[in-house]
Amino acid sequence: MNTEEVLISVIIPTYKRSDYICRAIDSVLSQKGSFEVIVVDDNDSQSEYRKNNELILTKYATIKNFKYLKHSKNLNGAAARNTGIKNSRGKYITFLDDDDEFCKERIEKVSKVLVETNCDFLYTGIILKKNGYVQKRIQPLRETNNKELIYKLLCIESFFGTGSNLICKKSIIEKINGFDEGFIRNQDIEFAIRYLNECENIKYIDEELVIKNTDSSTNMPRFEKMRQVKEKLLEKFKYIIDDYPDYKKKRVICRNLYEVYAYTTINGTSFERKEAIKLLKKHEVFSRRKVFKIFIKNKLKKFKIVVFIRKIISK
Repeated sequence: MNTEEVLISVIIPTYKRSDYICRAIDSVLSQKGSFEVIVVDDNDSQSEYRKNNELILTKYATIKNFKYLKHSKNLNGAAARNTGIKNSRGKYITFLDDDDEFCKERIEKVSKVLVETNCDFLYTGIILKKNGYVQKRIQPLRETNNKELIYKLLCIESFFGTGSNLICKKSIIEKINGFDEGFIRNQDIEFAIRYLNECENIKYIDEELVIKNTDSSTNMPRFEKMRQVKEKLLEKFKYIIDDYPDYKKKRVICRNLYEVYAYTTINGTSFERKEAIKLLKKHEVFSRRKVFKIFIKNKLKKFKIVVFIRKIISK
């Protein structure tokens, strides 16, 4: 079997990012190899974003290996990925966020490893860009033991860096019933934990082959949504967490719940911060010193951003 015979389905969910979607699509279509591109539009059917997408994506309509699917209303990213999975033909499936990009030769190099190893899961290094500028190059954790990788994910240490770096077998995705559409955040993490639990053969390519783009805008959830997601995640994987020794179990809980508190210091009210502290106490992981440290660190970070913006405006 050669690389041309391994079909990879690239699923691109899109929501409110009409300005970036073509960049993502073009980064795939410029690749060599056997692949299909499936764009799943999760915007409401009457929204401006849907109308913009329908207009700008017409240029891809005649491309044989391109599909444009539309939800009648906004569901969520997990649902969009599931729609793409159901309509895919590839033996392997990968995902691409609508503001991310594939590096040149990603599919060609990935396909070579897939053919040689028939692996269950593959990930690579990534390039992190902010406002178009390279911030850093990341070689994720070079680990191929699924149990260790699951532990990292439960500690919210995403070894793959972005959901655009997941390369999976469709047969295993179908076995675990795809993404859990009840998760509004941490969807990639929740999916990857269940997926890796079914994996034996995991490979890593020590080369940056995907670009994760970020900008200065923020997408911060409110306290209540974050609390619900984290408690749901901890409850769902309680059967795994409970088997860890006490120090590992505590670390998993701390990493998740202190992330909730950290969000309230950036985007929350004093009431929400108090509620986050109650949450820490409820799970017996409250530390006055740690709470103070996170609060000061994030307030200083926010202050630096404000000062920087004011300098730009005053020029």
